[in-house]
Amino acid sequence: GSDRNRPFRFRPPRPGRALDDPILPLRYDARMIALIIAPALLASLVLAAHFLRRGQLVPCALCLALAALAFVRRPWARRVWQGFLGLGVLVWLATLSAIVRLRIREGEPWSRSAVILGAVAAFTLLAALLLELRRVRAHYGGDAGPARD
Repeated sequence: GSDRNRPFRFRPPRPGRALDDPILPLRYDARMIALIIAPALLASLVLAAHFLRRGQLVPCALCLALAALAFVRRPWARRVWQGFLGLGVLVWLATLSAIVRLRIREGEPWSRSAVILGAVAAFTLLAALLLELRRVRAHYGGDAGPARD
């Protein structure tokens, strides 16, 4: 067979090799890590906005400070961030419960709020679980352990 009949397949560069990209001169692995931890950063910022909207400035500042752990490449930082996101899931579920109870008591529709807050809680949980991927554990200096991604 000739190479002319084979379909073209994109092959990303080997990990650690630089891409020829003048706009974003990051390594391929660094780009992947950024994409994987982006949901955790977004979940942290949304939780901070939730507290800010309620006028709770100390928890808001704590959320922002813990989001900065994305840039601390230590195993403990990843674990603390995961724990924080786990607590964030509980905050979203408690908020969901309170809003649904209030709306039912007042005779207002509640299902849309329940779906939205449930999705936010699920997104926050997914963000915490993404920090458990082998590639992320290796990035933060922890033992990569068995393959999970």
